[in-house]
Amino acid sequence: MVIRPFRHRMARRATPAEGEETLILLDVDGVLNVGLHDAGRRPVVFTHDNLRLARRMVGRIDPVAQRLREVAARSLEHHGEDDTYEKLVADTDDLSELLVSRLARLIRAAGPACHVVLSSTWRNPQHAEQVRLMENSIAKHLDRSFTFDARTALRPETGAMDRLECLGDYIFEFCQKRVGSENGRRGLRILVFDDFSATPLSCCSCRGSSIDSSKAAQDFLQAQAGTESIVPVRVVHTMESWTTNLGNHIAVGCGLTMQHFCNAMKFLGGGSCNHLVSRTPSLKAAVNIAILELPASSQKRWCSGAMLAWPRLRKRNRAKVVSKRGCSMQP
Repeated sequence: MVIRPFRHRMARRATPAEGEETLILLDVDGVLNVGLHDAGRRPVVFTHDNLRLARRMVGRIDPVAQRLREVAARSLEHHGEDDTYEKLVADTDDLSELLVSRLARLIRAAGPACHVVLSSTWRNPQHAEQVRLMENSIAKHLDRSFTFDARTALRPETGAMDRLECLGDYIFEFCQKRVGSENGRRGLRILVFDDFSATPLSCCSCRGSSIDSSKAAQDFLQAQAGTESIVPVRVVHTMESWTTNLGNHIAVGCGLTMQHFCNAMKFLGGGSCNHLVSRTPSLKAAVNIAILELPASSQKRWCSGAMLAWPRLRKRNRAKVVSKRGCSMQP
């Protein structure tokens, strides 16, 4: 395995007249949906079904259900959104329609010479049908046909640094193919969307290089390009963690929030991306917060209608909701 050293160089951005190419490397879970991570377990996707079931379980001891309710009530104000995470909840296809629409806007802003590569675990063969549905969803928002141009190599990935290595290898091979070709004379920029398993990029090491921030990850990937002229790289790390009032630690792949969307749009030269946030929570946010702040007995009375409906739901879905790649939630 070849280790390519860092070389810190001043960036030179190609102008539109030079026909700049854009390479987008796309993770899915935690980017086009919100994923609740639990150390040592598969992530639970923040879907309508899982949230509905979590709310029916108020008053019962279930850490996953409690964390899902906490995520739903979490304000997105610091992400540039006047709402809570419930705004980003995914549908039965494990995709948030809102987040897919934002990705489509970025693909459009990247221009016609844009290559979109699937780097998610969704690239595994067993998810082929889900990928097809995702491509259709992106195409709907682009108002044109869409398929992924390529996929990163299939290999075991047990953590954030395994994913970073895989991304680096793809970038190295992609840039090597451009050398001496007509495309090699065009500018190139690389945009990476990944939650890195909802892991902070700190105190990490990748092939001997210290990774302690998104900027360090960008420098590592930039070094893999191996070209004489600099290739601008932007890593959009869609991850957030916090400790709740109840002392629960929560880590999520937060999705393509407005903060991350604007970061990517600015990199693509899409102009200013202003988003104003009201200090007054929306009605939905206020209701979510009110439920969490009530004692458990009051929460159960608040949700009594949902609890009464639970036997019918249990008969219909065998008492569990399963995220397609995530955990089952048992009542």
